[in-house]
Amino acid sequence: MKYSRDPLVNCYRTLELPPDASPVEVRQAYLKLARRYHPDLNPTDELAAARFRQVHAAYQTLSKCLAERPSSRADQATEPVDLMKYRAIEQVKRLLRSREYAQAKDRAEALTVYYPDDDAVRRLQAKTYQQWARELIARRQYSNARRYLQKALQLDPTNPRLWREIERDYGRIERQLHLFR
Repeated sequence: MKYSRDPLVNCYRTLELPPDASPVEVRQAYLKLARRYHPDLNPTDELAAARFRQVHAAYQTLSKCLAERPSSRADQATEPVDLMKYRAIEQVKRLLRSREYAQAKDRAEALTVYYPDDDAVRRLQAKTYQQWARELIARRQYSNARRYLQKALQLDPTNPRLWREIERDYGRIERQLHLFR
């Protein structure tokens, strides 16, 4: 495969696409190639694992670039903004219910980029940070957990229920630390 100096051109080539491919085509190509080269489906093939990593990195790069381009949002312009926000909030809530805290945190952070002054989005992000901190406590990553608990309080400082839950989480951290001393 001949590589270009332009990293985006290389990403399109890795996904076996022309440089003018739409975001939908990029996603479809990624899913097809990810299935083909996934390490779980090719457990003994190191080349397939390496190719899977290349495909994944190319997709991540293109996804970020396409999301930043105003023209890529043209498809979304037909959908009302409130409906888009509602769907994104519901997606974060579903991720929280399914205990996929890292993904929920990432989606909530992305949501605040689009709606930085929205109180509902800020409250959701605070709750997501608090849930992520609980996961970090379970993993015994106490300093990271504290940091996310503090971020949660900064995002939603007037929520008494959140304060009570975070106080309990700090108590869990202290109890865990005392057990290991």
